[in-house]
Amino acid sequence: MPVRTIVGQKIDLESQMCSLCNSVPETKLHLFLYYPQTQPLWFMSPESLRMSNMTFNSYDDFPKFLLYNHGSGRNQDFVLYDSCVFYQIWKASNVNIFDNIPFELMKISKLIGKPSPSSPLCSSHQRSMI
Repeated sequence: MPVRTIVGQKIDLESQMCSLCNSVPETKLHLFLYYPQTQPLWFMSPESLRMSNMTFNSYDDFPKFLLYNHGSGRNQDFVLYDSCVFYQIWKASNVNIFDNIPFELMKISKLIGKPSPSSPLCSSHQRSMI
């Protein structure tokens, strides 16, 4: 996944700092889990995940954690929600970088949606992206 620290290993970048907060290097862990504006998206999830209470040695540990806890068919809505969160964070970051549109937490939350029989989770995923 091309975040600035990875791209910076291949080409000379002006900065490897996070394009959203400009306070720490942009890593996958930071962007998806520890950037303060993405943490509420995880807390709003059906699992109510508190990233500030979790420690992962690498980015790969987090998807493994999600799949281990929810991927064996116990609750596929969790897996779908988590996938939508990953996608919308990635999309919002790219829109910020390439179109200079700010990362808007509530707009992203609405795009992800909430599971219910009348409103399928991530239905906005197919319509509009940020």
